[in-house]
Amino acid sequence: MLLWRIGADVLPAKENMQRRFEINNPSCALCRQEVESNCHLFLNCSVAKALWYTCCWGFKAIHGISNCEDIIKMILDPPEASCPKEDQWMIILNMAIILDEIWYLKKQVLFQNISLDIVTSIRRVQHKLAEYTSTLANENAPSCPEPASLGMLTLSLLIPSPL
Repeated sequence: MLLWRIGADVLPAKENMQRRFEINNPSCALCRQEVESNCHLFLNCSVAKALWYTCCWGFKAIHGISNCEDIIKMILDPPEASCPKEDQWMIILNMAIILDEIWYLKKQVLFQNISLDIVTSIRRVQHKLAEYTSTLANENAPSCPEPASLGMLTLSLLIPSPL
């Protein structure tokens, strides 16, 4: 759901909120240096960059990304990495975990008044990635599906069977 909200640019980033309400301080909740747009929050913020720099394949530069739709395109078609083709799904997983962590950090800072701890955040991302990959690598776990093609949204509904 988070990825859909990012792509649709409907997350309550301060820039989006400022269009509807009077916001006293539209600066980023994490770095406090620029107006908090979704692109800034998830890609250009110094905190976000620190998380991206520590990801499993050393993602250092984000070029050509200027809007929320580009963020989703980056996830669906990640940059080339130096890992085997059969392990490329881990890059997508890692990117999704990083986006989730950035949103989690924003909520912690804004609503729980918790100070930012980037080292803990990096460890949390690494732990989640290790946990998810080990679960998916388990022989009994379902295989990871191919990512949807651009412009296509797939939804899975779990419908309980009748008793």
